[in-house]
Amino acid sequence: MNKIAKKIIITFGCLVIGYVIYFIADETINSHTVFTNRKEWKEYIHLFNESIVQDVDTLSASTYVGNKDIYMSFNYVPGLSFLDKHEQAIFRSKKDTVYFVTFWAFKELDHFPLDSIDFRFNRSLDHLKVGRGEVLSPYSKQPVSICYGYKYNDITINMDNKSRNVKLINGKNYKGFWGDLNRVSFSNEKEEHDIFIDYEFKRPVLFLVANIDSALYIITINSEIKFDESILSIIDFK
Repeated sequence: MNKIAKKIIITFGCLVIGYVIYFIADETINSHTVFTNRKEWKEYIHLFNESIVQDVDTLSASTYVGNKDIYMSFNYVPGLSFLDKHEQAIFRSKKDTVYFVTFWAFKELDHFPLDSIDFRFNRSLDHLKVGRGEVLSPYSKQPVSICYGYKYNDITINMDNKSRNVKLINGKNYKGFWGDLNRVSFSNEKEEHDIFIDYEFKRPVLFLVANIDSALYIITINSEIKFDESILSIIDFK
C-alpha cells in the first residue's frame, strides 16, 4: 500500500471517529434525563394552587431535566385525597378521572417579557420532524419533539390548521389559548421550528405561557374530562 493510500485511509478513519464523537457529545450535552423521584419536582409543586395540592398524584410525576429546560408532568385527580389507598389505585387507572398537567421551565428565558411572545394560528406544520433530537413523554397524550441545540432569543407559538374551536385566554401574568389542538410548535427569530408538540385530537387542551417567579413557563392541561376555563383555578399564578 503506497503512502497516499495510507493517508487517505487514516484521514477517512479520523473523520469517521470525529463524526461519531461529535454525535455522542451532542446527545450527551443536549439530551434530557428523566427522573421520577420527589427531589426533582418538589420545588415546582407550588405552581399548583395550595387548595388542590393533595389531589395531585405525585406517584406518577416525572421530570425531564435538560441543560436548557425542565419539563415536569403531573396527574391531577380531583378528590384523590379523600380516597383510601385501594380507591386511589382504581382512580389512577381511569383516564376519565385525570387531568394531565405539565410545567415547562426554560432556563435561558428567565425574565423574558410575556408581551414579546406572539401566537400564530392556522399554520401548516405537517412537515415538521426531528432529525437530531429526542421525544419527551413519547407514550403520553402529548409527546414533545425537540431538536438538539435549539436556541430562542425570540419565541413564537404556532398552532396548526387542523386544530379547532380555539379561544384566546389572557391574564395578568399569563396568556394562551384552549381548544381541540392537533400540533403546536415553537419557532425562533429565524423561523426554525425546533420544538413541537403533537396532541391526540379528541379532547380540549389548555395551553398557556406564564411568568411566575421571574421564570418563563409553558403550562398545559388536557383531559378526557370535559372542562372549561375554570380549570385555571388549579394553577397558582402568584
